[in-house]
Amino acid sequence: MMMKRRVFQRSIALLIALLIATIWAAAGQAQTPARGPGEQGELDQLFKKARENFPRKDFKDAAADIRKGQAFVKQEADRATGEAKQTLTASAQDLNKLAEELQKRTIRSVKDLDSVFARTHHTLAKYYQQKASESWTKRAISEAGHYLKLAAAHLESALAWAGQQIEAEGAAAVEEAKRVGEKMEKAADWAASEVGKDIDAIGKEIEKAGHKIESLDFTSSSIQVSEKAGGPVDLNTAIIQVAKQNLPAVVYIEVTESREVTNPFSPFENDPFFKRFFGVPKMPRKFKQEMKGLGSGMIIDPQGYILTNYHVAGGATKMEVTLADGSKHPAKLVGGDPKTDLAVIRISTNERLPHVTFGDSDKVEVGEWVVAIGAPRALEKSVTQGIISAKHRRAVTDPTSYQDFLQTDAAINPGNSGGPLLNLYGEVVGVNAAIATESGGFEGIGFTIPSNMAVKAANALIARSR
Repeated sequence: MMMKRRVFQRSIALLIALLIATIWAAAGQAQTPARGPGEQGELDQLFKKARENFPRKDFKDAAADIRKGQAFVKQEADRATGEAKQTLTASAQDLNKLAEELQKRTIRSVKDLDSVFARTHHTLAKYYQQKASESWTKRAISEAGHYLKLAAAHLESALAWAGQQIEAEGAAAVEEAKRVGEKMEKAADWAASEVGKDIDAIGKEIEKAGHKIESLDFTSSSIQVSEKAGGPVDLNTAIIQVAKQNLPAVVYIEVTESREVTNPFSPFENDPFFKRFFGVPKMPRKFKQEMKGLGSGMIIDPQGYILTNYHVAGGATKMEVTLADGSKHPAKLVGGDPKTDLAVIRISTNERLPHVTFGDSDKVEVGEWVVAIGAPRALEKSVTQGIISAKHRRAVTDPTSYQDFLQTDAAINPGNSGGPLLNLYGEVVGVNAAIATESGGFEGIGFTIPSNMAVKAANALIARSR
């Protein structure tokens, strides 16, 4: 009798175990997504192939590999909802634009590739961590384990593409997340408290990695002077082409500067005569005054770095940038240098922005045709043309400043400051900075900071803020 009871109990236990295993297997089959390029290793292989093809100038193959990765990210975006859908869609658009720029051969450095790859992996890491958290809440064990492993793997790749070493504590969280994810996916013995703890831990590491990736300087090494384009130029259409190519990358900047001003009436506050006849009240000795200003700038990097003059942005307490499409964005000062009268500001956007290309200002010839773009007198998207009138103009404004201006007769007026001066190949050869005038308006003598000096200053400002 006792033997029969034990056999019966074992049979029931085995039946329950089989039932649980069947339910878990069905849940895993129904909810675990199909494997594909989204697996961190396969996606990384595509990115590595693209990076290897770039120095070989196999731009078509590199673009094809990036588009394969982009297709996966888009597929994930189609499955997602809410904010996750928006960030994944933006990431897919970044990859698509990167592929387009590769085909157009406008990518100048592998750092541009690394930047997008790092951000893509970080976006996926964040998405999979959120999916793991949602799946755990629903007790979809197999799915939670799968997404937890993917979150950890993509976090490692994000930091690797960003050239960052993960901290010991972070590495431990990643390895633990992989281990627990593996156990969950195989329906092994695991502890519920351990799962929640590891999902939270990997989430914190993803957030920390996001700050590191955001603060990295992918741009400073990629702002370079291109080789001067050659070949004949059709003067009938050249300025039209320069305008079409560069107007999207030129911005209008509105600045607000706050300063303390001495009250002109404060000396008379205690004067008996004024008190008796004018009733002068008690007043502050100083008060704050807000001054508005305007200028131009040029986008020098797809991630939102903008080059302008120091006298436009250096003392601003508030800045608003208007892009060519009419959208307005708050901007912050990255760094400025009064000696060269150059400053770099930055706006935040999920879009990869159009940007200018720099030419070699040392190769510019006196008499060469040039085009100025900016917002004179707040008239945005204004295009003027002229020639290089002279080179190496010094002591034009402050004799103690680093000055080696190009002189031009292309019309430059207040508001043009910080905008580009371009050759007929569409390359920036100068940053418009000053005019010689007695009337306050343009009199045919304008000065622009050579592009070679501007590139060096911009790289230093982005890297070190000075």
